[in-house]
Amino acid sequence: MLCVLKHIPERLHTNSKPIINEFKVGEEIYRRCKPEELENPFTSISIADLSVNRQGMDKEMSQPEDVLINILECGAENYNLEICTLEIKSLLENNTFHKEFTEEKNGVKFKAEMKLIHAPDCCMYPHCEFRVWLDNEHITISNFSIKLKKLKGIKAELRHELAKMIIQKEIRQN
Repeated sequence: MLCVLKHIPERLHTNSKPIINEFKVGEEIYRRCKPEELENPFTSISIADLSVNRQGMDKEMSQPEDVLINILECGAENYNLEICTLEIKSLLENNTFHKEFTEEKNGVKFKAEMKLIHAPDCCMYPHCEFRVWLDNEHITISNFSIKLKKLKGIKAELRHELAKMIIQKEIRQN
């Protein structure tokens, strides 16, 4: 499918480019957030909604400000939002991002997994998602309340893992 939105720069169109699920330690990923959430944009969102843009292994897939472009509405760019930059700090041997978490509740052991997946949109090739599975079931907005809401330990660990990746900007005052 081709991107028909004229306000999206051609360099961001997918145009049959391959999905690249390999990442690089040190690669940056970008998320837009409200200014008051800049220090940790993951505290108030659902773990089922974790979209980001990747920098790319050659640093040319996207720029930080590309995450502000709205791919749903022309002219509705999110320039009133901030860019939160994260850095991939560790990967598996095959250069994929995969973390596991467990929690025991009422004698039952639960296992959650979080993976970073390159999920291009036709108008936003660098689009990625942190996807979460609980006991091999993909967590989505529709099943989050049923499956993950009561597992506070796992939710806290997932958010902590993401928070560890945030690059804090140093503010200097003269």
